Amino acid sequence: MARKTIPLSDKEIKAASPREKAYKLFDGEGLYLEVPLRQRKRWRLKYRFNGKEKLLSLGNYPDVSLKSARIKRAELKELLASGIDPSQLKKEKKELAIQKQEEVVNTFENNAIAYIEHLRPTRNEAYWNRVDSAFKRDIFPLIGKMNINDVRAKDIIDVLQAIQNRGAIETANRLFSQISNVFKYAVSHGKAERNPCSDMDKRHVLKATQTKHYATITDSEMIGKLLYDINKYTGDYLVRMALSFAPYVAVRPGNIRFARWKDIDFEARLWRISLDDMKKDREHLVPLTDTTIKILKEVWQLSNDDEYIFPSSRNTNQPFSDTTFNKALRRLGYDGNKLVTHGFRAMFSTVTNEQSGFRTEVIEMQLAHKIGNEVSRAYNRALYLQERRELMQWWSNYLDEQKRNYTEKLALSKIKES
Repeated sequence: MARKTIPLSDKEIKAASPREKAYKLFDGEGLYLEVPLRQRKRWRLKYRFNGKEKLLSLGNYPDVSLKSARIKRAELKELLASGIDPSQLKKEKKELAIQKQEEVVNTFENNAIAYIEHLRPTRNEAYWNRVDSAFKRDIFPLIGKMNINDVRAKDIIDVLQAIQNRGAIETANRLFSQISNVFKYAVSHGKAERNPCSDMDKRHVLKATQTKHYATITDSEMIGKLLYDINKYTGDYLVRMALSFAPYVAVRPGNIRFARWKDIDFEARLWRISLDDMKKDREHLVPLTDTTIKILKEVWQLSNDDEYIFPSSRNTNQPFSDTTFNKALRRLGYDGNKLVTHGFRAMFSTVTNEQSGFRTEVIEMQLAHKIGNEVSRAYNRALYLQERRELMQWWSNYLDEQKRNYTEKLALSKIKES
């Protein structure tokens, strides 16, 4: 005859203290309290399922009281009577909780952040800052909190068309590629089942981007007049020097605004524009000529150890604003229909392609446009440097000549009038 277990009492449980060895206090029907040497007292339930003995933890005492432990025992006994293994059920509940937690964490936004951080070392910081800002502004508010596996093509279309509807067609086209890249990253890391962008053709969703043409001047006599007018500019000295410098280097206005003395190598006759200041994913080299070096050295004489070559007159620790160039051109009589500062690059491209005799790829490389694949670009960057030096010297000579011709023509005209 089996020995009858005497149920435990609260007084008995409270009085139980550690001994030389761990021991158990039985309450009956498989429920017992384990009293270990140093750890807290804990409830256990021993039972059999399909002929196998199993053990289940019911929690620590006194977090789980004697009364609560008995209620749990009764509930688990009901499960056993129904043919359900309590241990397996607990395991399944835990897995389901983990799955739900992963679903909460596995959002489009979190995957996008991981994608950006994973690829951040591959491109300059300014590029990824632009991507990050675009995601936060245009994408995360609509689909950021969605589980990435719940994002459908229709959701992506809604995002892109919202961007397009405000007139940002080029941004919408770029962000389609970035959204697709996030899904590719998520699929590669087992976070997404598939990329819905692969089912889409953005030509059927978005308007085609249009090449932006900047107002420029390509007539040789008018180029000479422009350079003459810049030389006579009566506004801020550094603005005049920056305007004088801009046509000769054919870089983006932002590169001139953020130009730093540390990037100028007078000995090598090179301006090295760092990755952080470039729109593309590579350092850009601008060969310096006698004319550009003369401009820089003149500015250097008045520099007070400033970081920027052309600092703001209000705060020498900051570059001047992005509207300064165009305001200065308006003051000279060149409105936005005649010329904008981006137009200096168009002027360089048009004239050099039509008159210089240099290869198109050399001109494109000097304009910091991408040519070929990544390997060939790295190779060409060194291969073309000497040709680019010759190209920039040709361009410098051309500008000097147009300015000289216009100045002489103006002087002769004044002599005739007198």
